[in-house]
Amino acid sequence: MNIAWYLAFKNLFGNKKLFFLVVGVLILSFINISFFNSLNNGVRDITNTKLIDYTFSDLRAIPVDGDIYIEDTDYIIKKLVRIPGIKAATPRLLVSGTIYDGELYSASHIRGVDVDTELTVTKFDEIIAKGEFFSGGNNNLIILGDELTGNLDGSKGTTGFDTLNLDVGDNAVVIYGSGIEKNYRVQGIIDSLFWIPDFYVLIPIAEAREALGFNKEDSISTEILIKLEDWVVDKALIKENIINNGINLKVVDTIEDLSLADTILESQRITVLLGNIVGVFSTFIIIFIIIYINVNNKKKHLAVFRAIGIKELDIIKSYIYLSFIYAFFGVILGYFCLIGIASILQFYPIKLPMGYFYPQFQLMQLIFSAIIIFLSSFVAAYFASNKIIKKNIVDVLRGE
Repeated sequence: MNIAWYLAFKNLFGNKKLFFLVVGVLILSFINISFFNSLNNGVRDITNTKLIDYTFSDLRAIPVDGDIYIEDTDYIIKKLVRIPGIKAATPRLLVSGTIYDGELYSASHIRGVDVDTELTVTKFDEIIAKGEFFSGGNNNLIILGDELTGNLDGSKGTTGFDTLNLDVGDNAVVIYGSGIEKNYRVQGIIDSLFWIPDFYVLIPIAEAREALGFNKEDSISTEILIKLEDWVVDKALIKENIINNGINLKVVDTIEDLSLADTILESQRITVLLGNIVGVFSTFIIIFIIIYINVNNKKKHLAVFRAIGIKELDIIKSYIYLSFIYAFFGVILGYFCLIGIASILQFYPIKLPMGYFYPQFQLMQLIFSAIIIFLSSFVAAYFASNKIIKKNIVDVLRGE
């Protein structure tokens, strides 16, 4: 066996308690570095998923600059759904208004949705916490987000403002910006755990058209939401195909256009960076101290080794190999601990303002964390062992 490996294993098995202590610290360091990254991945996944499923879908077609409304919406949608890769499309019509519950007023942007096609693009039916989604031909219905009506446990919304005293089956008065006033019955309450749709006010699109002074049958909208097939990878190609089909609208990618997840995570990046620095620093310090103490306690033995012909480099290598063994077990056991944490959080997820958090571990980030652990261990072992090994043999044997 190589002399450096022999000395490394001799040190390893000579103090088993030390082995478990160092490996335990490295496990925590690996988890610390990896978990911060997985937290960001989880938040990004929650935010992007809810932007697509409950808010704006994969793509949005909006009027070109200078136009307010999309005309011939029904015709455009028929052309859109014929394009390969587009699964469905639905119109939206935004209108300003104020909701009155008999005591309080709440200003809001009201969204007119197509009752027949909305659920082919979004998943509002999955987040109706009370009541149900629109059905039948009754247009005098309204759906409210729970940030407007108060959380379902009776508390105020996250904004802390007074909320409307409305529940499923109650009557709500909507006063539109055009001056039209109309009564609606609350059909359902949305609770998505995501602040954007939870502030929504939904009405049938025919009602929104009438409120803006159009006929209910007029094919008018302010945006068209587009749902893509699951196999679509290149959204840019779909956008190009839409333009090539003569559809004169501006098509935007929801995730790229809003970049909401990146905005949310911007404030956390410093925290993640500091967490990574602490992880690297703690790994370096722990390995450095342990190796330094180990070498210092055995410096006379090591001086004898050098005196009988064992090279300084082999002794230094032995401690580097020892640190790699520590790092190997720390990374492997740390990985299994992360798998255990992820499994537990699948059953007991962390509730965040935008939804339930599940850690999202990415292979490249785990490899990066492992490299950090190994690199820190290498540097610490080298400097700790080199500092003492370079001392004069005679001085060491004299106890100087």
